[in-house]
Amino acid sequence: MGRKLTWLIQGSMTVEASFIVPATVLLTALLIVMCFYVHNRNWYLAAAAEVCLAGNSRYDREVDAQGIAERKAEERVKSQVMPASRPAIAVTCGKRGTSISFSGQRFSAFQDIFHLSVSADVDKVTPVGELRTARMVRKSIRR
Repeated sequence: MGRKLTWLIQGSMTVEASFIVPATVLLTALLIVMCFYVHNRNWYLAAAAEVCLAGNSRYDREVDAQGIAERKAEERVKSQVMPASRPAIAVTCGKRGTSISFSGQRFSAFQDIFHLSVSADVDKVTPVGELRTARMVRKSIRR
């Protein structure tokens, strides 16, 4: 019993805890920040794909595909569950496809460590043209 008391009186447990507890808290906080970052990156990747599909599906019609894609991007940014600083949005719609990029800072306290930059390019598929090309190639092979 005397030996056990001298070990407690030395204070080695307090010194060890003074290093272990802050390290554990710091690692837990960094893990949570990383989870938020990965969540936001995946959110904006899904939003970019959705915006590209919205822009591509309406380009041939007599509507403003650029405006539709930009409104969809704004809607997705506003509906973000864990908002941080608002990312910059760049949308381009054309006859060949739609491209979008989201870029911004996830946590302003960390300067450039958690800079979020997501972009997507989706080419417009023309199934009629592809089928005609395939049929033409097939006819030329048979001859």
